[in-house]
Amino acid sequence: MTNYSIDPTKLEGYADYPQKASAVTTQFGGRLLVASMDNKIVEGNPEEVTVVIEFESKEQAQKWYYSKEYTAIKDLRINATKAGWLIFADQFEAS
Repeated sequence: MTNYSIDPTKLEGYADYPQKASAVTTQFGGRLLVASMDNKIVEGNPEEVTVVIEFESKEQAQKWYYSKEYTAIKDLRINATKAGWLIFADQFEAS
């Protein structure tokens, strides 16, 4: 999951990121569950963009993130953001 704000002065640099990231994510078996800039905030102070991607495992998500394919494009997002975070989390399993 990632949550970030885009610096409005750097939109041009960000413009290619969503499409390129989607292609690499699919290549690594990721499934985009949420990608929204239209969030209804009910608690806290999240940033404007929320993205949730499902992978078969946390290890697979890390393979995607550290892959040469994603490494080649992630700076399009990082350089265009003014705040945010990205985390790897395990799927919830009810016991």
